[in-house]
Amino acid sequence: MSDYVPAEVTVFADDDRVRVTRFRFPPRGETGWHVHAHAYVVTPTVGGVLTMVDAEGNATEHTLTTGEAYYRPSGVAHNVVNLSDAVVEFVETEIK
Repeated sequence: MSDYVPAEVTVFADDDRVRVTRFRFPPRGETGWHVHAHAYVVTPTVGGVLTMVDAEGNATEHTLTTGEAYYRPSGVAHNVVNLSDAVVEFVETEIK
């Protein structure tokens, strides 16, 4: 996905128990391929639609609603991509 730009990443806290990071996705923004080493909670701060691409290249759209948090276990592997024309943003809290 070389025509994408990196999501803007801001780490607010990172210690031995938790990491709190804001991900801001401009249009065509992506995280890049990664595997979550820790369980995590995502809290959307600017809602919208993001596309999750798994290891096999399967793409699944997910609608994020501002303020509606969700949990995922460790081991999730994907690239998160903003294919929309609007900014999407969330805060991710990793539980170490």
